[in-house]
Formats: sequence, structure tokens, C-alpha cells
Amino acid sequence: MHFGLFSINAYAAIEPRTGHRRVSRRHAGDLGGREAVVPGTLRVLRQRAGASTARAAPHPPFVIGGRTAPAFRRAVSQGHGWYGFGLDLDATRRALDGLRAAAAETARPAALGALEISITPGRGVGVDLATCEQYAALGVHRLILMPSAKLDADGLERYVQTVGRDLVGRV
Repeated sequence: MHFGLFSINAYAAIEPRTGHRRVSRRHAGDLGGREAVVPGTLRVLRQRAGASTARAAPHPPFVIGGRTAPAFRRAVSQGHGWYGFGLDLDATRRALDGLRAAAAETARPAALGALEISITPGRGVGVDLATCEQYAALGVHRLILMPSAKLDADGLERYVQTVGRDLVGRV
């Protein structure tokens, strides 16, 4: 299972056409809620990871979100992945049942490969090793953790260290 971190206050995305990093902050005084683009970040990240700097062709992977029957059908027929936000184990189970139902009635192009499932548990959902194993047993490939918005810098650092020590590489 892969792990990621999500912050409601800031996020960064890689612009696939330019290789620039787009940083957005909500309620951030330094950017006033605007976006900033950092040129060349994708190239640097790929070089550090030892990956090629070639562009994805014909487009980057599509990850579809939503918990309705049409969203599940779109994920199955057009998406490389499906993303569920704020889901506990029961909600994840229901969503995956919806995806399976959609897969039974919707053709999936072989070129897309297996549908990759990413979940962000809701705030307040305890995420320990046993819970991560339960998400994995349901079929979740990537668990994107969302630390409390109330953490200060030291608390966030402790959170990341705890996740790295107790979860990453164990599921």
C-alpha cells in the first residue's frame, strides 16, 4: 500500500504539460489564496527519483472521484483510478461494492489496466496498522492520510515520523 499526506490548507500538483509545480494555499496570507507556479519542479523530482523526464502520452492518468453510479461507471470505463475522500471502512466497502457493480455492467478497456483505488479516511478516523490492513483487505491500493488541521509544525513532524515508523512499508 502507498501512503500520502493531504493538507486542507495547502496542496501541490504537477502540471503535466509544463513540468511545473502548482502550489495552492487556502487562507494563506503569503499567497492570499492565489496559486504560485514553481518552474521545473517535475523535472527535478523525476531526476531525483531516477525517472525519465519524458512526458506521459497521450495524457496523465485520470483518477475519478464520486460515489454515484455514474461516477463509478466513469471510473471503470475511463479512469486509471478511483478516489474516495473522507471514507471510513464501511463507506469504503459500500463504494467498492458500487465499483464492482459498475464493472459488471461496464466495459473496461484493457489498456487502462486494473483500477487503482485511493482513499483518504475522514478526520477522526483512527489510522493504525490494523486499520490500514483492513483498508488493504478491502482492495485499497493507496491510503492518503489527512493529519489534523490543528497540528502545529512540531505536531505535524511527529505525525509524519509516526506514520513513517509505524505504517509505511508494513502493509
